[in-house]
Amino acid sequence: MMGKYFGVALFLVMSGLNSANSGDEELLRSCMMNAKTNCDAWVNRALGGEFPRGLSTNETAELARGEKYLLRGQIQILRGRPFLAIDLSFHPWLRSTARVVDPFYRIEGDPARFRRWDGRVVDLLVVADQAIWAIEGAPDRFRVEIFLRALREPMMRFAPATSR
Repeated sequence: MMGKYFGVALFLVMSGLNSANSGDEELLRSCMMNAKTNCDAWVNRALGGEFPRGLSTNETAELARGEKYLLRGQIQILRGRPFLAIDLSFHPWLRSTARVVDPFYRIEGDPARFRRWDGRVVDLLVVADQAIWAIEGAPDRFRVEIFLRALREPMMRFAPATSR
């Protein structure tokens, strides 16, 4: 009898992927498909600082529009807007010359949502997006800004215990 209800619950979770929180549900579905018993722990470990497939340890890349990432960094509110300062030692594949100079990604959304995380190191599940901006004073030149859309609340990172 319980198996019957579990199957219905599983179907409801799996069929709910078109809702507003589809990022969380896709992670849950992926966790369930991989038969993980502790999905929260799995989500907290997911992706991490691993290199994307196809990159060697000496290559760098930029975030791709529409792709999901679990990024580690420090939330900062700058000029009234939330940003994620990427931890480039944890994500060395993002360590391009440009990113070393400017490790900040703007987080789209209400700054009040991120204010409590200001100055804290977090893991943030996001989808990367982009905007194209005209360069002031140069009407034929543009720059591409890659920004983040948070899929869930930041997950606090705690400093590892030091041995004495």
